Amino acid sequence: MPDRTRPAGAASLARLAAPWLAVLAVAAASFACAPGEAAPPSDRARRMLPDRVRQVTMKLYLPPQAYGSASADRKALELWMYSITAFAPDGFVSEERYFDRDNRLTSIVIHERDAQGRPSGAASRSPIGDLEQRLAYRYDERGRRAREEYYDAGGILIGSNEHRYDDRGRVQSTVMRVDYSDGSSRINEVRYRYDESGSAVEEEYREPPSSAVTLRVAHAYLDGRRAYSSHYQRGRWLEGRVFYAYDPDGNLIREASYQVPDDAEGRYEAMTREEDFPASFFSSETRYEYRYFEGSDRP
Repeated sequence: MPDRTRPAGAASLARLAAPWLAVLAVAAASFACAPGEAAPPSDRARRMLPDRVRQVTMKLYLPPQAYGSASADRKALELWMYSITAFAPDGFVSEERYFDRDNRLTSIVIHERDAQGRPSGAASRSPIGDLEQRLAYRYDERGRRAREEYYDAGGILIGSNEHRYDDRGRVQSTVMRVDYSDGSSRINEVRYRYDESGSAVEEEYREPPSSAVTLRVAHAYLDGRRAYSSHYQRGRWLEGRVFYAYDPDGNLIREASYQVPDDAEGRYEAMTREEDFPASFFSSETRYEYRYFEGSDRP
């Protein structure tokens, strides 16, 4: 389920700040697909996972739909791609693999740990093992992740995210920097707001030097779980809402995005349940499946 103490926008932020994350999560850019009865990973995919796997999480993607084109049951959508995340026996994310609709491996992301057992970074590699890009984590003296650095295959720094914390140990803001091959760079900042329970309820994306808010993401919670997120741009509701669904164990099993027509008057603000939205508003969807292997304990 979405981490309530680490803003979900941090992931989106990293994707904006570091182009290599389009390889890590290509669905974030193109929102891939899965049908009502999506094909599972092939036996070949399972054999390629690392040894001693406790569990894997599958992400099945549905493609972005033209406004009004999705059927009510969405069964006509075909599998576009999926990913598999493998967890080590102690719960550490050890590896991610990305496949196309024909079960062909397209990318591998291997996660690394330092001597203290903390995540130290990740390497994105091609199916034949060639290094494509690398991510490195830096920690402050209190053991908090203070900085993420992104490098290309040649070891050149191409971007970074720098986090600042409040006195309660929550991420207060993140400064993103992207360095381009022509020598130019782009800097953006995200500021976070939390409710009394510590859940991130708002993210403000600001662009220096004016610090004008270019995008605001608001999150709503139900029974301690994130129920939906809304996107606003320059004071206007943008793109609609993303709804989250969970299984009885609290695992996130679905994210569904809905778009709406121009809503300057806020007439759709009261639509706080997925069933409130017409099928014609459907945009894209990601589904999650959790698989546990014999001899491993469910978390």
